[in-house]
Amino acid sequence: MNRKTTSGISLVALIVTIIVLIILTAAVIVTFMEGGIIGKAKEAVFKSDIRTYQEILAVKNAEKQIELATGNGEGGLYNETEYDKIKEIIPEFKEEYKNLIAISNGEIVLGSRTEDPYSTWLADLGIGSVKLLENVIANKVKVGDYVAYIPEGNNTTNYELKYEDSGYVDEENSEPKDQTITRQNINWRVLKIDEKTNQVTLISEEPVINIGLTGEAACKNGIRLLDDVYSTLYKSNKTVEVRNLKVEDVNEIMGVILGENVQNRYDHVYPGDNGEYREIPFGTTVGDLIDEYGYNITNMSIDEILDYEIIDYTYSGNTFKTDENSIEHSLIFSETDGMPYWLSSKSYSISLAEQNWSESHLGLFTISNDQLYGFGMLGLHNVEDAWMNCAFEGRPIVILKADVEISGNNTGNGSSADSAWRLK
Repeated sequence: MNRKTTSGISLVALIVTIIVLIILTAAVIVTFMEGGIIGKAKEAVFKSDIRTYQEILAVKNAEKQIELATGNGEGGLYNETEYDKIKEIIPEFKEEYKNLIAISNGEIVLGSRTEDPYSTWLADLGIGSVKLLENVIANKVKVGDYVAYIPEGNNTTNYELKYEDSGYVDEENSEPKDQTITRQNINWRVLKIDEKTNQVTLISEEPVINIGLTGEAACKNGIRLLDDVYSTLYKSNKTVEVRNLKVEDVNEIMGVILGENVQNRYDHVYPGDNGEYREIPFGTTVGDLIDEYGYNITNMSIDEILDYEIIDYTYSGNTFKTDENSIEHSLIFSETDGMPYWLSSKSYSISLAEQNWSESHLGLFTISNDQLYGFGMLGLHNVEDAWMNCAFEGRPIVILKADVEISGNNTGNGSSADSAWRLK
């Protein structure tokens, strides 16, 4: 009798084989999904979407800046973390990306949902974490607060101001004088918080650094030199702009009422027909006077004279919309000790001691105590080679970037110089 044999696999071996195949299949699927064709396709779509959002946001930011410039909108940059708000700005924003991204200071940033592979893909696009909006300086400080601003990374501690630029002459020996201007430690206070841009403007607690300016050189170069001195000595990677205070800043912050309750002064009236005195319209230039009234100026050695505006009013308490007891008023007009300090704005003054326009001067605006007035440094009419030699301090202001943050460690509350807010 023949014995029939059968070959095959056992049930256990079959089960083991099936398990191995399942594991391998799962691994292949995962690899295929995450790092393979589907994963790569998902990554490409995500990055393409983000680039599209960046382009849309750039256009929307530009539109807001145009609105700001034309006075038809609020301007500024977008700051949003909520999905619905972002969707209003970027209608194409997908719900599946909710909390993956946010908008900070007009840029796409990493949102609160920090999970891979999205964080890695955003990093590939150069997109980092969102700034914590509550720590941005504009959301922490108030006008008048002290801020411990230090021009970090700025190694320039001296500014060499040449006689050829300033025209300044040594008071003791009447010789031309070069000036070495050295950076000083300054207590900074908040002068303005721009709600549209989130930029914070700081002002020195008091006037600082004597800068000598004289005659024609002062009229030609004064504004540029004042701004350049403070910018060179106090700028840093935290600043948008550093310069000297201007009349325009005073007008904006104090709310000057031009043409109403302004004290009559010799420097904003002119003799009309029959010897009558009339007010010069705000913004009239020296060139306008020459063209309209035939006013003869003998000292015409600089071209800039024709662009000087007649804006030399006396500002006093009743010309401000902002109260005299306000912090803004004390920041701008206090701490002068009766000595003027330079503003980076042009002034043109007319003296009508006689009706033949006997004297007139170009110069720069200054502030002394509760007064803002033009300081004449160059005689223009019937005053041969007339000039004034002046050395006053200035008033630097620092405009901080919108994303500058308050430090989370060892910071004060801004109530004094010793308790100043510290920057991150």
